Amino acid sequence: MIGVNTWVWVSPLTDEALARLAPRIADWGFDVVELPVEHRGDWDPERAAALLDGLGLGASVVLTMPPGRELVDASPQVVRETQDYLRHCVDVAVTVGAPAVSGPAYASVGRAWRMSPDERRAIYGELRENLKPVVAYAAERGIRIGVEPLNRYETSVINTVEQALDALPEECGLALDTYHLNIEEKDPLAAVRLAGGRIAHLQVCGTDRGAPGADHFDWPGFAAAVRDVGYAGPLVIESFTADNKTIATAASVWRPLAPSQDALATDGLAFLRTLTT
Repeated sequence: MIGVNTWVWVSPLTDEALARLAPRIADWGFDVVELPVEHRGDWDPERAAALLDGLGLGASVVLTMPPGRELVDASPQVVRETQDYLRHCVDVAVTVGAPAVSGPAYASVGRAWRMSPDERRAIYGELRENLKPVVAYAAERGIRIGVEPLNRYETSVINTVEQALDALPEECGLALDTYHLNIEEKDPLAAVRLAGGRIAHLQVCGTDRGAPGADHFDWPGFAAAVRDVGYAGPLVIESFTADNKTIATAASVWRPLAPSQDALATDGLAFLRTLTT
């Protein structure tokens, strides 16, 4: 299965934007639409579920961690509010039929600080405790939580698969993104194999956040590693529109990454089909 995140075109997602995009995404031949939950109420999960079902599209759900969403080194109130938001994402996933909720569920993106080994162990212990009730809530509803390592410029908490396996409760899954793997892992393919059955979700894009395939990443090797670990979920193209200043700045999108956003999606789809057929 191959999917695409609506961030390629819009942020935040709205009902109107999804109604416009989803038929085109289906016509191009995608299997899955990835739905970001930036804020409660941006879009209606029941309306989205009906729309995607009518088009024969599956769904995946990604969480977001803007400033003020924190599971570590934060006040108890902030942690509770973040847990409530994550439980809301789980409820959204149940409604739209997504099997997982994925993203950097530990600290706000862009927040980074130096940690001694002892401080890191303490932060990871805090993360495990604060994630456990969310992971349990999700499991009761048949949803996996996939926590995503990000590159060093976006966080100092979890950058690699090895760190994620150390930091997360055993019942929690991982979400891997080729963009971050390419930056942080000495061997991205070995990292995929190390994550193994813990992988709950996979996102893909070129090494410059453009279309997968138009870059230097070892895509045949990546596809082989994904097959080796038995991952059966979608490969979802995640890139970002430059039209939203906030998200373009957060993702460092300073120039066009493809002739058009449509081309980024469709060229990526065509290439990924060569890997999965």
